[in-house]
Amino acid sequence: MGVQKIKENSKPTPTNPNNYKKEITKLKLEMEQFMAAIATGKAPDSVVRQITDRESRIGLLETELEKYKIHIYFSEFDNKRLEKKLADRLSLFREQIPTTTSQSTSDAA
Repeated sequence: MGVQKIKENSKPTPTNPNNYKKEITKLKLEMEQFMAAIATGKAPDSVVRQITDRESRIGLLETELEKYKIHIYFSEFDNKRLEKKLADRLSLFREQIPTTTSQSTSDAA
């Protein structure tokens, strides 16, 4: 059991947001399993310590994950300006699309 604990503690920390999310999910699952063991009454006293360890690890990972989040706020003015730019851009594409339907009907006649 001691060797396994050393291996767990020496695991490298995640290096990208997806790894943080996976690690958090794994730790939460482990906590659920510990809680289930406590509910059955078959859990040793060390389970509470294991849960506390995982809670603190989750807290650290969530703090690190927060650094990767990008908060973007648009005002109503920004949204209207963006809509106008997109509509202008779309009209440029529409102008470039050939009108094949009118050509094909004149060719058929």
